[in-house]
Amino acid sequence: MARLRRLMEIHYEQVFSGTLPSTLGASWWVPGIVTQPEWTPPTDVYETASECVVTLEIAGLHEERYEILLYPEHVVVQGERPWRHLGEAARIHRAEIRHGRFHAAVRLPCRPGTIDLDGIRVRYEEGFLSIHLPKALEGRR
Repeated sequence: MARLRRLMEIHYEQVFSGTLPSTLGASWWVPGIVTQPEWTPPTDVYETASECVVTLEIAGLHEERYEILLYPEHVVVQGERPWRHLGEAARIHRAEIRHGRFHAAVRLPCRPGTIDLDGIRVRYEEGFLSIHLPKALEGRR
């Protein structure tokens, strides 16, 4: 949570509404498999009267493998899921799980400036990263 707060302090105040960072690298590479573009994890976004919630499916990642950036109208989650070392004798027969760099830029349904920055909660559980962005009292409907 401290890491998220530090990133928010750096980015939220400095970035104009609608400006997003450039994506991470253009591709990932695994020996014996064709290069694939950066991927975007499946994402759900919903809003209640009291908060906006962004949930991403990023199974198998530790906190140091991703970062969360908060902008006035967007949340950006980016990072990398490394390829598991299978050993020299391993032959891949099927590879559907995405590895390498990922980037998800999500437009928030909340109005800019209505998020209570001190109340933001981040939870990673069973492969899902949930970012709870509570609305300040003036932003609630």
